Amino acid sequence: MKIREILTEAKDVFPDVDVIKIDPDRADVYDIVQSIMPTMVRIAYTNLVNDKQKYERTHTDEEDIPFEFTKDALEEEVDNLIKHITNRLDDLSSHDKSAYIDRIKSEFKEKLEE
Repeated sequence: MKIREILTEAKDVFPDVDVIKIDPDRADVYDIVQSIMPTMVRIAYTNLVNDKQKYERTHTDEEDIPFEFTKDALEEEVDNLIKHITNRLDDLSSHDKSAYIDRIKSEFKEKLEE
C-alpha cells in the first residue's frame, strides 16, 4: 500500500494529516527521525486498524484466534514500515537522486558546478 493511500485512509482514524517541518539548514538525522516518527506511528496504526477490520470480516467463528491489536503488534507494524522506507531509499538510483536534485536546485543560493 502506498503511503499516500495510507494517509488518505488515515482521515478516518486521525483528524488531520501531519505536516512535517524540519529546518534544512540545521537538521541532522536525529531531527529528521524525531520529526517523522509520530507520522510513522500514525501510518502504522492505520495499517493495523485496517488489518484488524479485514481480519474480523473474514474470521467470524468463535474458534478463530482474536486479532492481536496490541502495542507489540503496533511496534511490529512500525518496524515493517521502517524496513519498507529503508528499502525504498536503498533502491533509489543515481537517476532518481539526480531528478530530486534537478527539481530543487534552483533554490540553492550557491550554485553547483556542472
